[in-house]
Order: sequence, then structure tokens, then C-alpha cells
Amino acid sequence: ADDLGLTAATNKAIISLAKETQLDSASILINGNAVAEAIEGWRNCPNLKLSLHICLTEGKPVSVSKLIPDLIDKKEHLNKSFLQLLLASFLPKSSLYRQALEDQLCVEISEQIRLYKELTGLKELSVDGHQHIHLIPIVMDVLLKLQNTYHITWVRTTKEPIPAGIPFKHWKETFKAGGLIKWSLLQVLSFLAIPRIKKALISTNASFSGVIFTGRMAGETLL
Repeated sequence: ADDLGLTAATNKAIISLAKETQLDSASILINGNAVAEAIEGWRNCPNLKLSLHICLTEGKPVSVSKLIPDLIDKKEHLNKSFLQLLLASFLPKSSLYRQALEDQLCVEISEQIRLYKELTGLKELSVDGHQHIHLIPIVMDVLLKLQNTYHITWVRTTKEPIPAGIPFKHWKETFKAGGLIKWSLLQVLSFLAIPRIKKALISTNASFSGVIFTGRMAGETLL
């Protein structure tokens, strides 16, 4: 489950499912509104594995705002969208804006990792991203730079085979909602990321499920 720490309600749902052995892992949004409560709940679930859910698109930053001016809005909230970061990834490495953005990403991601380790006491680090932001090349560049410093041992990817046996009505719904576009983009990003992750001797998951039918993983689709 993603988004542990987002709200009290999210924490309650995740911790309850973990205690009922319906979940074996969760990723925590370290800049969420209920992080302290989330950590306390996690400590009461010794079998619940924890990952860091890196966030760059919403909420308050963990680092000092003046150090990341290109990542925040006027209210000093993180506001770089998936598309903005993706487009920045196409800029040449020599681009001053790209270099500045990458430096700022390094600052914020480092602080999220530092706080995660401080609150959890965990030495090794498993990583995924809010809205799969970590798979964007410029963000992946930063993670790979930070691998040795923070002992990153696992990064989630979204290599999802097309499922069989799904009723046509659900395909129609997900097509209208843009699920296939999202799936196609994330397949490409995972295809690009997996060789880099493996070359860095970082583990990743063999497969994934839920991108095509985001928000619709229930009933017939889930089965």
C-alpha cells in the first residue's frame, strides 16, 4: 500500500489491513500530514515491511524552501508535475536549468531519505514514488547518484503485462480515463529504468499490476 502517513484515515486503513495479514508492505509519504502516527502504527506491525514513497508533486517540502526554488510554488508547496519533470529529462545534460533542477531534486530527495531513516531507524532503503515520479529519468539519475550514500537496495518498477479475462466494460472505462496512455508511458519508463537499476546492483520487482486499471482494482478486475 502506498501513501502511509498521508492522513489519519489512510494510516488506519493500512495498519488495520496489516494487522489482519492482508498487507505485507507499505510505503510512507514522509511529507504527509500524519507521519508520526504512521511510524507508531508501523512499529506495532513487526511484519510490515516499509519503503520510502518519494513525493515531489504535492505537500510541503522536507528541505529548506530557499534551496529548492524550482520545485515549489508561491505557497512553498511542492508543485513539479509528472509532465514537467519528464520534459526536463529531455533537456541536454549541459542545460543550466536541468543542472539546477537536478541539484534541487538531490537536496529534497536526500532530505526525504534522511528523515525517513531518522524516524524509522532502518539502514537499508527501498524506494518507490508518489505517482511513480521516481521512474522519470531525471529523478532516477538522482536516485542512482544517492545509492551508495543511502544504501538504496530496492526500487519499484511497473513492468505490467496486459491482463486477460477482463470484461469489455472495464476496458471501456479505463480507456476513457486514460489508463492505457498511463500504462504505455510507464512501460517505456520502466523499460529504460530496469537496466540502469540492475547495473547499479539494485533489486526491483519482477512484475506489477494495477497501472492499466488505476483506481479500478476491485471486483472482477482485481480477481
